[in-house]
Amino acid sequence: MQSDKDTKLLISNMLKNVMTEISSIKDGQEATIQKILKEVKDASQDSAERAHFLSRYIDEEIAKVNSKSGK
Repeated sequence: MQSDKDTKLLISNMLKNVMTEISSIKDGQEATIQKILKEVKDASQDSAERAHFLSRYIDEEIAKVNSKSGK
């Protein structure tokens, strides 16, 4: 009878430890995901900004060429 109680207690403690470990891993993964999402958002914003400036530069250069050729 005592052996059964000890076994149940041992299994219960092991399950608690496993659940704590799983929770810890999950929290770590969520933090990593949030960090990656922020980096992707920042990179996307930077790329959009660069594309905007490149487009303006190209438009300015085309306008210069057109004004030199008399168009």
